[in-house]
Amino acid sequence: MQSQSMNKSSMSKGMMNKDFMSKGMMMEEKLMKVSCAPECGFSMTSHDENELIGMIKAHAKNMHNKKVTSDEVRSMMEMI
Repeated sequence: MQSQSMNKSSMSKGMMNKDFMSKGMMMEEKLMKVSCAPECGFSMTSHDENELIGMIKAHAKNMHNKKVTSDEVRSMMEMI
């Protein structure tokens, strides 16, 4: 019985790794970066546009007391 459960566990781990790798490969195609002003030095990179927008908006509000729109953040995005 143990060997069967270990095999199932090993198989599911292998499948997760395969899924992760294939997603990672897809994600590599769209890595985005937004940098704040040089005097601030903040920058962030992400594969997820929504995550990047949210983090940049939060940074602008919390660190610079500025409100930026999603479109403004998108205009600052650089594909790397």
